[in-house]
Amino acid sequence: DAIRFIRLEPVQAQLVLFCEDGDRLFAHLVGGTHDADGDFAPVGNEDFFKVGHRSSLRSCSIGKRFVSLRKPEETSSRAIWPEPVRRERVGLSTKKEKNMTRFKDKRILITGGTSGIGLATAKRIVDEGGEVAVTGVTQDHLDQAGRSLPSGSLVLRNDASDPQAAKDLAAKIKDQMGTIDGAYLNAGFGANMATEDVDAEGFDAMMDVNVRGVALQMAALKPLINDGGAVLVTSSVAPYLGGAKGAIYAATKASCAAMARSWARDLAARNIRVNSVAPGPIETNFFDALGKGGA
Repeated sequence: DAIRFIRLEPVQAQLVLFCEDGDRLFAHLVGGTHDADGDFAPVGNEDFFKVGHRSSLRSCSIGKRFVSLRKPEETSSRAIWPEPVRRERVGLSTKKEKNMTRFKDKRILITGGTSGIGLATAKRIVDEGGEVAVTGVTQDHLDQAGRSLPSGSLVLRNDASDPQAAKDLAAKIKDQMGTIDGAYLNAGFGANMATEDVDAEGFDAMMDVNVRGVALQMAALKPLINDGGAVLVTSSVAPYLGGAKGAIYAATKASCAAMARSWARDLAARNIRVNSVAPGPIETNFFDALGKGGA
């Protein structure tokens, strides 16, 4: 009760939640960089420290949920970034925990789960006691997921660009898993297109997968998600960065974030949490393909 909310605002495309508790300011950072040694460097600039007209915040310590910013003993005229500090991985332990059971007896569906972020998520859920179903289109990725995930995991071919695919997926999940505790709607497609090269075919290709596909998946899967469950939707930093050749892709991912907000309100009565995540560039096959003009 002593912690007072100040505001939520963007800082260089990262959302930051500012609160204060006496002479301490707290900033919940959605973003930052971490080097191979685990050091943390926040994303932002000097203006980040000018919170509520408080200047010259100095030290930074990383906890599991918050970056804690303290006012310095002496006020100076210029606010600067603190030196990177060793930190525990935000939300996760740096050491293998003996009893990792957050997902014990939980059933999770991950679309676009046969490679990249989706497959890494599936592996983590399985490691923590969960059961997963993953979808994909590319045969090599389907085979890879089948080898990577334990026996009993569902690896399903499902093309989100097909309007019928969402209903087919829901039927398969209901038959094989009954209900699910969470859905990660991660299937996506991206391509670089210069403004003058945008045509109806390219526009429809991305909208069909990234917007219509996600919307139809949510419509079909909603009755299968247990009360108290969770939904996660992959958006992107693309809508905030404004890439010269990324207008259409960015528009699709902005739509994902917008839909997630509406679904959160819709499903709140059932205590189902809905969030979107906005990854930046990550070394996956998707990013490699996007850099070549397709995905």
